[in-house]
Amino acid sequence: IAGKLNVSDRSAEFVRYTDVADGKMADEMAARVVDASGTPTRREEGDIVGNYETSLPPKFESIEHFITGFEEYIEAVAQEADDRAHKRIRTVKDYQQLRRGTTSGKAIFALIEFGLDLPEEVLDHPTVVRMTEAALEICGITNDMHSYRLEHARGLDGHNIITSIIHEHRLNLQIYVDGLGNWVRGNDCWCYESKRYYGDGGEIVRQTGIITLKGGTG
Repeated sequence: IAGKLNVSDRSAEFVRYTDVADGKMADEMAARVVDASGTPTRREEGDIVGNYETSLPPKFESIEHFITGFEEYIEAVAQEADDRAHKRIRTVKDYQQLRRGTTSGKAIFALIEFGLDLPEEVLDHPTVVRMTEAALEICGITNDMHSYRLEHARGLDGHNIITSIIHEHRLNLQIYVDGLGNWVRGNDCWCYESKRYYGDGGEIVRQTGIITLKGGTG
């Protein structure tokens, strides 16, 4: 958890820089950070690259996955800055592909591997790849829903699934946002009320947040 929070903090720090950078500047910053991730060197105190160097995890077997995921994140954020500079709004499909990178999720997921010694053929299995991509997209969509109001106020909402959907399908924003809220709320209510998961005890589980486990093989 500490590793995830540390990477997330550094990722957020990098985004704060690139939010006000054009495509060229973001590319230069990305190149410096990527270089530091592979060959750390001492920088001036307060330099964002120097900050990243001190936050890199120790050398485990899965460090290459971390570095690859982190580099993908940095390059994706640079691409986001270039899109913003050129006022480019991506299609939903293209946006989701880029968003997998800007979540920094692959770098964070690599932290889960530390100490597990998972063989490459397991991580490259189509099912595992699909699960990983689905997790990345869920993280990205969830964050977009929470961050849209702030990004819209700052004029940074070009990189957001809501913007892509509205732009591609010409939707009314309020109708779409209301629809999202209704769907999320309705799905949550259904889980308690349908009796599929909790039988007749759904309302008790909703009120207490406590479930009683039965049976099982473990």
